[in-house]
Amino acid sequence: MSEFEAYAAVTISPMLSRALADLYQQRGDSVEPVAYLTDWLKLWAAAQVAERSREEKARKQSEYTEKVKAYLREKQAKLVEEEERASRPFKMLNEVVRTVAEVDYPKDCKYCQRFPSPAVWQELTDTVRGAVAGCSGCYVGEVVTDGEGNKHLRYIANAGVAPGKARLEEGEGVVWKVFGQQEEEEGEGKSFKSRQLYLPNVMDVAEVKYFDYTKPGSFLAIPICYSSVLNKEGLEATVADMKERQAQFVEDMAAYGEAKTQYDQAVAELQEGDEAPEEPVEPVIRDLNPLEGVTRQLVLSVDTLGGEGGLLEICQLHRGKLDELCRHLGEAMADTELQAVREQAEYNTSEAGEGNRTALMAKFTEATTGEALERMEKQVAEDIEALGEDVTDDKKEVIRLTHKLNTLRSALDGSVKTEVLVDLSSRKLPEEALAALMKVMLLFLGEHDPSSLAEDTSLQWSQLVTAFHSEEIWNKMMAADLRRPRPGVPAGHTLAMAKALIAEATQTGGLKGEDGSIEEGVAQEHPVDIILLGLLEAAVQLREKDVYVRWMDCDLHKRVFEPPPGVAQEGEERAEGDPQQPGEAVGGDDEAKEEEAQPVEGEKPVDASTPIVTVDPSEAAAIDADFVPLLELDLAKVAEEREAAAAAAAVTEEGA
Repeated sequence: MSEFEAYAAVTISPMLSRALADLYQQRGDSVEPVAYLTDWLKLWAAAQVAERSREEKARKQSEYTEKVKAYLREKQAKLVEEEERASRPFKMLNEVVRTVAEVDYPKDCKYCQRFPSPAVWQELTDTVRGAVAGCSGCYVGEVVTDGEGNKHLRYIANAGVAPGKARLEEGEGVVWKVFGQQEEEEGEGKSFKSRQLYLPNVMDVAEVKYFDYTKPGSFLAIPICYSSVLNKEGLEATVADMKERQAQFVEDMAAYGEAKTQYDQAVAELQEGDEAPEEPVEPVIRDLNPLEGVTRQLVLSVDTLGGEGGLLEICQLHRGKLDELCRHLGEAMADTELQAVREQAEYNTSEAGEGNRTALMAKFTEATTGEALERMEKQVAEDIEALGEDVTDDKKEVIRLTHKLNTLRSALDGSVKTEVLVDLSSRKLPEEALAALMKVMLLFLGEHDPSSLAEDTSLQWSQLVTAFHSEEIWNKMMAADLRRPRPGVPAGHTLAMAKALIAEATQTGGLKGEDGSIEEGVAQEHPVDIILLGLLEAAVQLREKDVYVRWMDCDLHKRVFEPPPGVAQEGEERAEGDPQQPGEAVGGDDEAKEEEAQPVEGEKPVDASTPIVTVDPSEAAAIDADFVPLLELDLAKVAEEREAAAAAAAVTEEGA
């Protein structure tokens, strides 16, 4: 079958078959077949055209409908996206408010006695900056009082463009007005929302001068004030209240037990018709008394200075939400501080806390005395014997101190380490003596960067506790090589700084008595302090002795005390009776020797056999920073000897 035949079989043949069949049905009528077929084909063609037209219209209608639906879907999606974008800032603020309102103390205040921690402060300010349209900066300042009673505002968190000054003196700028306004309104009993200070256009306010230069925009300041109880007085008051409450409860329980016995006896002896006695009520332990804290003042500041889009104001909706945030912040900070104080007071007064401290000291003592001490002494003897008979006493002492330190280090492992960290975590208040010892551990043994420690006492305490819980830092402190030279290290890593901080901790903490011994009561109350003190004293002794041994063998030390060959020869000639005038050149062309033989300006002439030695401390520091104090002592000793020689020479001249 050809292609045409195939096409005809599909299209023409069915149509002609239908036409002929229809014509056949008209055979009884007088119809012209050709005319009939012609008309029939015309009608059929018209029907086909109409059908195709309807199909085309239906197709176009369907396509149009789909396009309209797609357009509407796209438009709806854009509207939803725009609404989402518009509501996102408010959702962000709502989320940060919810986070603060539902603060989880164990999670959010881990190793930190205050909420928010520095990381949370940064997260809060970053979120607020992202939520407020056109926000240039969001920052938090805290009112601090110095030793002289002067107040200043110290910025503790910042997102975006920071204020021009990191410290704002009292009365400078406009932000201080928010605290005065707050005090007045608290007296009048106004709502919290009235406390905010809002400037729609800072260009109209001349007091806004603490930025580098004034930019157009708005400024908002909201105070965060609460009664802070996280201090020594609050802890002491809580401990006293807990002890008093427990004593009262024990007394009440004893009275209740006696009354219950009498009641049971009376009930047993009760006769028919007798009135039943009143049953005593079992006492319950009372709530702790509220604490009188110290007002802590902070301020949250938000500005749109220099923001894109011209003069950007902070909308009322966002200002209200920021008010709510600050209110929740104040409540959360007060609640978490109260919980921190009560947790530490509970640990200090509870039987469990006392048992932990006693067990900790007992385990450490067991690990460093008795058999452990015998093993150490045996190892020391073996190591000294291996060095031979020529070993000096100083080097023997270095070996002994090395083993002593290693014994103490090995004791600080396992359950002892765990209980030390538990004890540190329970201390929510910075303790000056313990903080100083932990700082020495971190800087002297761990060689931590001194600049990374905050100046703020509370924040530094949190950093120290966090560092001690770091496995990496702990292992570094325990594995510190104290016999390794430390050239050019920061002052915080030096032996002198470690000794100074240890002495400060010992004095401020009352860790030792007048005779230098540790009293039993101190060890029971502060086991971690005593353990760290013992470890650090051993480390300092080892470092001090090793540095001394290495210094005595150092060429720099020999330069201080041993005169150059030319000067030594001159001294021998003088001893044979051929004196020279003070200040005369030794001979030869060596310029340095001539300078050493000259008397120092302003001093009396001295014997030339005692040369003037000039050694820069940087030379010693380049070898080992702990050499510098020894160099200074040697130079002072040489100077003293020269002065004595000069005085003796002067007496001899007067006698002559």
